[in-house]
Amino acid sequence: MKRIALIAAAAIALAGCGSGSGRGPHSHPPFIGYTPVVVAANRMSPDMILGRIAQLMSPTRLAIVTTGSSSCPSVPDRLIVDSPHKIRIHLTAGSWERGKLVAHPPPGGVCTADYGTTHMVITINPRHIAVHRPLTVVLSYGGGKKPEVAIAAGLKR
Repeated sequence: MKRIALIAAAAIALAGCGSGSGRGPHSHPPFIGYTPVVVAANRMSPDMILGRIAQLMSPTRLAIVTTGSSSCPSVPDRLIVDSPHKIRIHLTAGSWERGKLVAHPPPGGVCTADYGTTHMVITINPRHIAVHRPLTVVLSYGGGKKPEVAIAAGLKR
């Protein structure tokens, strides 16, 4: 539990870090990478249910859907901002601990071979991402699987 709290605190602190250049969200930011805070989502919007794999929920939250083993879901362990309009999310084998998603396999490493989906919400930083414009989201799975690319519609003003 202490580890999760430490990771969450570090992610929130890193999410506010920037280059200090004073550039706005529409200029090209420096390479920014951090561990996003991940929360399992029980209820998703109709767009997510209809097959979208990424949707901006608010200026600080991005909903994503990953596929794979339901007992070892693919969980973000790194978010990289390429530009205000494109991010990459590196996924790793995760597990469920006390109803929460964590970025490490279950004890014993046994995973089911089903093909399930996992809905989750991750933190983003609107100082580095233009949340009112379309956002390209690249989900990079491990093991040589081809990355999935989705376009999340920008938030309405």
